[in-house]
Amino acid sequence: MRYYLRWRFEREGHPPKYGMWSQPGNTPATQAWAQNKEGLTWAVIEGKNVETAEIKRLYEVPGQDFMNFQWIAEARLNPLEINGKTTPRTRIIGMKIVAREQTIEVYSNGNIRKGPNTVKNINFATFGK
Repeated sequence: MRYYLRWRFEREGHPPKYGMWSQPGNTPATQAWAQNKEGLTWAVIEGKNVETAEIKRLYEVPGQDFMNFQWIAEARLNPLEINGKTTPRTRIIGMKIVAREQTIEVYSNGNIRKGPNTVKNINFATFGK
Protein backbone atom coordinates (compact mmCIF):
# COMPACT_ATOMS: atom_id res chain seq x y z
CA MET A 1 0.00 0.00 0.00
CA ARG A 2 1.32 3.45 -0.85
CA TYR A 3 0.39 6.77 0.77
CA TYR A 4 0.76 10.46 0.17
CA LEU A 5 1.73 12.01 3.53
CA ARG A 6 1.00 15.32 5.25
CA TRP A 7 1.21 16.90 8.70
CA ARG A 8 -1.89 17.86 10.66
CA PHE A 9 -2.30 19.98 13.80
CA GLU A 10 -5.39 19.82 16.02
CA ARG A 11 -6.07 22.55 18.56
CA GLU A 12 -9.00 22.71 20.90
CA GLY A 13 -11.61 25.18 19.69
CA HIS A 14 -9.97 25.63 16.27
CA PRO A 15 -10.34 23.85 12.94
CA PRO A 16 -7.44 21.52 12.10
CA LYS A 17 -4.52 22.76 10.01
CA TYR A 18 -2.86 20.51 7.43
CA GLY A 19 0.09 20.58 5.09
CA MET A 20 0.27 19.64 1.45
CA TRP A 21 0.30 16.01 0.36
CA SER A 22 3.89 14.72 0.13
CA GLN A 23 5.51 18.11 -0.31
CA PRO A 24 6.80 20.66 2.16
CA GLY A 25 5.10 23.65 0.54
CA ASN A 26 6.54 26.90 -0.74
CA THR A 27 5.12 29.41 1.73
CA PRO A 28 4.96 29.58 5.53
CA ALA A 29 1.16 29.15 5.34
CA THR A 30 1.69 25.59 4.04
CA GLN A 31 4.63 24.69 6.30
CA ALA A 32 4.32 23.19 9.78
CA TRP A 33 7.04 25.31 11.43
CA ALA A 34 5.03 28.50 10.88
CA GLN A 35 1.77 27.31 12.46
CA ASN A 36 0.52 28.40 15.87
CA LYS A 37 1.05 25.50 18.26
CA GLU A 38 -0.40 27.11 21.37
CA GLY A 39 -3.06 24.79 22.78
CA LEU A 40 -2.01 21.96 20.46
CA THR A 41 -3.89 18.77 21.34
CA TRP A 42 -2.54 16.41 18.62
CA ALA A 43 0.21 16.40 16.01
CA VAL A 44 -0.63 13.84 13.33
CA ILE A 45 0.89 12.30 10.24
CA GLU A 46 -1.94 11.55 7.85
CA GLY A 47 -1.80 9.24 4.88
CA LYS A 48 -3.93 9.30 1.75
CA ASN A 49 -4.11 5.93 0.00
CA VAL A 50 -2.87 6.42 -3.57
CA GLU A 51 -5.38 3.92 -4.98
CA THR A 52 -8.55 4.54 -2.93
CA ALA A 53 -8.00 8.16 -1.75
CA GLU A 54 -8.96 7.04 1.78
CA ILE A 55 -7.37 9.30 4.42
CA LYS A 56 -6.20 7.78 7.69
CA ARG A 57 -4.16 8.77 10.71
CA LEU A 58 -0.91 6.86 10.44
CA TYR A 59 0.61 8.20 13.66
CA GLU A 60 -0.23 10.82 16.27
CA VAL A 61 1.38 12.27 19.37
CA PRO A 62 -0.18 14.41 22.11
CA GLY A 63 0.46 18.11 21.64
CA GLN A 64 2.49 18.45 24.86
CA ASP A 65 5.02 15.86 23.55
CA PHE A 66 5.35 17.25 20.00
CA MET A 67 8.56 19.04 19.01
CA ASN A 68 8.87 19.06 15.21
CA PHE A 69 8.00 17.46 11.87
CA GLN A 70 10.75 16.54 9.39
CA TRP A 71 10.46 15.28 5.82
CA ILE A 72 12.43 12.19 4.82
CA ALA A 73 13.76 12.20 1.24
CA GLU A 74 16.02 10.08 -0.87
CA ALA A 75 18.44 11.33 -3.50
CA ARG A 76 19.34 9.45 -6.65
CA LEU A 77 22.39 10.01 -8.80
CA ASN A 78 23.44 8.34 -11.98
CA PRO A 79 27.05 7.28 -11.27
CA LEU A 80 27.97 8.09 -14.88
CA GLU A 81 26.89 11.72 -14.39
CA ILE A 82 28.87 12.49 -11.23
CA ASN A 83 31.10 15.43 -12.02
CA GLY A 84 30.82 17.63 -8.94
CA LYS A 85 28.14 19.81 -10.52
CA THR A 86 25.28 17.36 -10.78
CA THR A 87 22.21 18.02 -8.64
CA PRO A 88 20.67 14.77 -7.43
CA ARG A 89 17.01 14.04 -8.09
CA THR A 90 15.15 13.80 -4.80
CA ARG A 91 11.77 12.49 -3.79
CA ILE A 92 9.95 12.43 -0.49
CA ILE A 93 9.67 8.93 0.94
CA GLY A 94 8.43 9.67 4.45
CA MET A 95 7.85 12.02 7.34
CA LYS A 96 9.17 12.08 10.89
CA ILE A 97 7.66 13.33 14.14
CA VAL A 98 10.21 14.43 16.70
CA ALA A 99 8.56 14.03 20.10
CA ARG A 100 9.84 14.62 23.62
CA GLU A 101 11.05 11.05 24.20
CA GLN A 102 11.07 9.42 20.76
CA THR A 103 11.19 9.91 17.00
CA ILE A 104 8.66 8.25 14.75
CA GLU A 105 9.35 7.78 11.04
CA VAL A 106 6.34 7.09 8.81
CA TYR A 107 7.14 6.01 5.25
CA SER A 108 4.97 6.33 2.16
CA ASN A 109 4.74 2.53 1.96
CA GLY A 110 3.02 2.50 5.39
CA ASN A 111 6.02 1.27 7.41
CA ILE A 112 6.59 2.95 10.79
CA ARG A 113 9.88 3.03 12.71
CA LYS A 114 10.31 4.32 16.25
CA GLY A 115 13.46 5.24 18.10
CA PRO A 116 14.63 7.34 21.03
CA ASN A 117 14.93 11.09 20.68
CA THR A 118 18.66 11.76 20.95
CA VAL A 119 18.55 15.50 20.12
CA LYS A 120 16.66 16.88 23.10
CA ASN A 121 18.88 19.96 23.45
CA ILE A 122 17.54 21.65 20.28
CA ASN A 123 15.08 24.48 20.93
CA PHE A 124 12.16 24.18 18.51
CA ALA A 125 10.34 27.21 19.99
CA THR A 126 8.31 29.18 17.45
CA PHE A 127 8.05 32.40 19.45
CA GLY A 128 4.32 33.04 19.04
CA LYS A 129 3.86 31.30 15.71
